[in-house]
Amino acid sequence: MSRVGTKPIPLPDKVALKLDGNHLTVEGPKGHLVFSLPEGVSLEQSSGHVTVTRGGDHRRLRALHGTARSLISNMIAGVSKGYVRDLEIQGVGFRAAVSNVCDIDVENGGFRALVKGENFAFSLDGTAPQIDNNPKKIKMPAGLKVSLGKNNKMVVVGIEKKAVEGFVSTLAGHGVGLASSDKGVQLDLSLGRSHLLLHPIPEGIKVTVTDNTKIRVEGIDKQAVGQFAADVRGYYPPEPYKGKGVRYAGEHVRRKEGKTVGK
Repeated sequence: MSRVGTKPIPLPDKVALKLDGNHLTVEGPKGHLVFSLPEGVSLEQSSGHVTVTRGGDHRRLRALHGTARSLISNMIAGVSKGYVRDLEIQGVGFRAAVSNVCDIDVENGGFRALVKGENFAFSLDGTAPQIDNNPKKIKMPAGLKVSLGKNNKMVVVGIEKKAVEGFVSTLAGHGVGLASSDKGVQLDLSLGRSHLLLHPIPEGIKVTVTDNTKIRVEGIDKQAVGQFAADVRGYYPPEPYKGKGVRYAGEHVRRKEGKTVGK
């Protein structure tokens, strides 16, 4: 018998299990999760705990027995307490922010744009835009970033949604024909790249950033929380010489000594 599979799972008072055929729904204070029980695996619920059982000793059932028990246990813990994964960013100029993202497709064929500091200048006749003495110059609010792409495409990123919408409205008010698409809230990472690094935040995941370098990922799905944190860390894993990069909170990074100049 599986040592893990036969272990009873404690069931908190505020958590309810609903089984419809092999379709299991776990509901708790923080939400609900669903799971399809493998064929041959069933549940036995009693006061205060639930036990996962299997209908035979086939190799496949033995393999799935402990796995199903662990997944159901994680679901119960998720809807009752939730899961948290903390990340830290180290490196000069490295930072993160939860920002609103909007894609813009400019319809004017002669549109040209230039971003310099907090100024956004553009022209509609195909000439190179200038920052000085340009009536078609927009002063961008603090915290707003504009990335210029090919084929008259732009990406506008800002912490405040009103600032993003205001910039798009101002651009349209200056005679720029455009089609905008709201991409929702994403994690904006500044990790020394020359381009924007935006990571979508999936439904059911809450991301908060403090001090520009500390990222907290919260959710009821253990797999989703862990996968999101791993994806973010994967953009710049901590390197062994200076320790720069994205790391898990409390993660030990094995350091290496850099090259030394011989005398």
